[in-house]
Amino acid sequence: MIPASTTTRPPPKTVLYCPDCWHAAPPTGDWLVRADVGREALVCPDCGAVVTVRRVDPVPA
Repeated sequence: MIPASTTTRPPPKTVLYCPDCWHAAPPTGDWLVRADVGREALVCPDCGAVVTVRRVDPVPA
């Protein structure tokens, strides 16, 4: 049993995993970002696999 005076941090709720090598990091972690028109891809820094692609809204002028 953990004493009441001991505090522990819960694990992060959002973690992305590389489908090829299982590298893990939060979405704002060490992923490489490849931008394209209207979208960006998060790429694994270890093996280069695309982890996710998300839409990017244009910046208002």
